[in-house]
Amino acid sequence: MRATRKQPEPPDVNDAANMLAGGLADIREALGPLDETVRGYRDQLQRDGWSTAAAEQMAITLHQLMLARLFTEGG
Repeated sequence: MRATRKQPEPPDVNDAANMLAGGLADIREALGPLDETVRGYRDQLQRDGWSTAAAEQMAITLHQLMLARLFTEGG
């Protein structure tokens, strides 16, 4: 006789949504200092005479590099 396997219960949508929201909040909290650092860098560049567009582009580049380093080297 062949054993029948019980199908796993599908995840509860509300539980999944709560887990996702909690995970996103954790990420937001963890990246907060990074965002503040980049924002400060952009503001300092503007105070030093860089144009808004140039300061924004350099800040975006810094943000991308810092994220890449965080996720490739484990922070």
